[in-house]
Amino acid sequence: MTRLQGNRISKRTVDALPVDGKDTVYWDPDLKGFGVRVYPAGSKVFVVQCRSQGKLRRITLGPHGLITAEQARLKAARTLARLKSLDVELPAGLATSTRGIESTADADDWTSQREAASPVHRRVLSRIVQRFDRSVMSNSHRATYAKCLVAELLAPDWNPPRRKGHDRAPWDLQHPSGTWMKIEQSALLRPWPRGRGFVRRQTPRFDVAPPKGYWAIDDMWIDKTGHHAHIHVFAWHGVDHGSLTDQREPDQWQFFVVPTSTLPEDRPHIGLDRLEEMTDAVDYQALRTRVDRIVAELRSRNAEE
Repeated sequence: MTRLQGNRISKRTVDALPVDGKDTVYWDPDLKGFGVRVYPAGSKVFVVQCRSQGKLRRITLGPHGLITAEQARLKAARTLARLKSLDVELPAGLATSTRGIESTADADDWTSQREAASPVHRRVLSRIVQRFDRSVMSNSHRATYAKCLVAELLAPDWNPPRRKGHDRAPWDLQHPSGTWMKIEQSALLRPWPRGRGFVRRQTPRFDVAPPKGYWAIDDMWIDKTGHHAHIHVFAWHGVDHGSLTDQREPDQWQFFVVPTSTLPEDRPHIGLDRLEEMTDAVDYQALRTRVDRIVAELRSRNAEE
């Protein structure tokens, strides 16, 4: 643990922090859990860390330069209070993890909604969970599940762009360094409405069509065709072992991680055979290492250019 000696986090102390060849977090001496993460590329990001519900959680508050040190300190104090309150205020039957909260604004929204949840709202949430809690999911549910699966593994470094309705962004996760990720999925089996428990095999196919534009944070339509993410993660569930098949199980998934620039520009979809020609698949536990490697290669290439 690297703690600032004598000086609390401020614009002057953050500006003076050194940049070396590894990620380093410098912790504030006054507010426990409030720190600045310095990346090898030079970016500096405010973070907050504490233990909540038996897990050590680190949440990104925002980049130095976009928010001030004092704004980050206020957000850190509020976020710490929110996380510590989870140990005693969680409603029964709801998920307890808060990994992936992008900012204090998101934490505020999440906490206020949780505290104000009516019994009807909680029952509705329970029904939603039941629709995802199936060994073979529909295409739409599986797409959401795969994105959450990747987000859970890569948090707190990668987070959804949820601020101010920006869930309509043409990428799924973003890194404080400015790297954006798109997640696509496919599976061998899908439900088929012919009797209880009936499933159908389908040809693996992933969407790679570049969007024609997207809605920006300020609700302006950006008319720009092309891929906006820097890397793509393709999640593939190819297991067909009868009753052992379970798309909820992370270890049954494989993942292909490629730079977006390597994707074909002349087709809306890509098959599994093409992905296997481009890169090797990794399992869930190795996904973070592969993502880190691809991101490092992209940064190195951009630095050379």
